[in-house]
Amino acid sequence: KNKSKKLKIINNGIETEKFLFNMNKRKEIRKKLNLAENDIVVGHVGRFVLQKNHIFLVDIFKEFLKMVSKLVLIGNGETKDNIMKKIVELKIEKNTILLENIKNVNEYMQAFDLFLFPSLYEGLGIVLIEAQAAGLKCFASDTIPRNAKISDNLIFVNLSSSSKQWANIMKDNIDYKRLNMLNIVKSNNFD
Repeated sequence: KNKSKKLKIINNGIETEKFLFNMNKRKEIRKKLNLAENDIVVGHVGRFVLQKNHIFLVDIFKEFLKMVSKLVLIGNGETKDNIMKKIVELKIEKNTILLENIKNVNEYMQAFDLFLFPSLYEGLGIVLIEAQAAGLKCFASDTIPRNAKISDNLIFVNLSSSSKQWANIMKDNIDYKRLNMLNIVKSNNFD
């Protein structure tokens, strides 16, 4: 406490302008991914590792799939083969798009409608800041640090809730308007 006047905390910022919602970029990426206009796209960006809880993420999507929807998973990692097997087991491969690591995640976020992040644990989850900057409605496990919530677009869901409960929460929050989040990101010192 005595030294606190000498300390300054600097958040791990993002290039906010790159993530701001852009309807033209949304249409371009959705066309590139062969997504229909009425597809509800659930996105996730993260390494395929146990921590990111992809197995549960895929279970949630299976419950959510009762609507016209697609799942886009972006990333690489040691559990990717297991996740691909799970996708085949659940017979949702026609509704799932797997992408390698890409440099323009910000552009792909424009094509998403919802962002799903059921991690077992995170230090912060900077991708949640990026998803909120893109104006996405986000659903994250309650294990995520609370300072990742910079807007009302982030909904924490108890990690012990069932995949069906997660899917229902997503369905209940599907109607929202994508807003310009520049000021919100800046006011939370993540710009």
